[in-house]
Amino acid sequence: MIGDMIMRNILRVLTTAVVMMLSTVAAQATVTDSSALRRDTILSTVDIVRGYLVRSIDQLYDNAGSLDTISLLVNIHPDQYFIRSIALDRAGRRNVVVAESGDTSGNRLVIVPHDVSTIYRATDERDTVERIITVDVGGMTVVDGVERTLPQRTFRDVTRMSREEASRTESTQHRSTHGTMPARPTSLWSDIVEPVVFVAAAVVTVVLLFTVRSQ
Repeated sequence: MIGDMIMRNILRVLTTAVVMMLSTVAAQATVTDSSALRRDTILSTVDIVRGYLVRSIDQLYDNAGSLDTISLLVNIHPDQYFIRSIALDRAGRRNVVVAESGDTSGNRLVIVPHDVSTIYRATDERDTVERIITVDVGGMTVVDGVERTLPQRTFRDVTRMSREEASRTESTQHRSTHGTMPARPTSLWSDIVEPVVFVAAAVVTVVLLFTVRSQ
């Protein structure tokens, strides 16, 4: 009689634990499936950063006025050469001649990268992050010795995605196209319920062994 009661209690505890585990797995599977549906719509970090830099630098050239020949300077930044390569390409498309690097004589265009970066922010979901890409580039011209600050515009892209998508779509090619992933937030399941379930399962296993031996 006592053995039957113990067995019924053991089965009840194990059933509850299994149901909780299956519920957690199902919830995680739902998150994964929904992100898979959005996978094709998420652009890579390098595509977004490059696109915003093109728009920012085009705006600087537009505001600089008619300049046939310039010397191009880019202020110090981890992606200084990446930004310069885009600026050279955009100048070529406008038939603007860029003087040799280091030549500061004549008309100058100075590009000032205030913030060109990719960062990640934690959300209320363990497997989801918010990716924030910012391109804030200013500039000024020096024409006939006169400095003029150019109007600027900040571009920002905020996208919510799974951690797997964030890792897949970022690029380590440039400093501005990747960031540090935030730690996963804790939850009731991971902090309390999961440890209790595993401890209870271990206790039940020990009790079951002693019960079988006593019988």
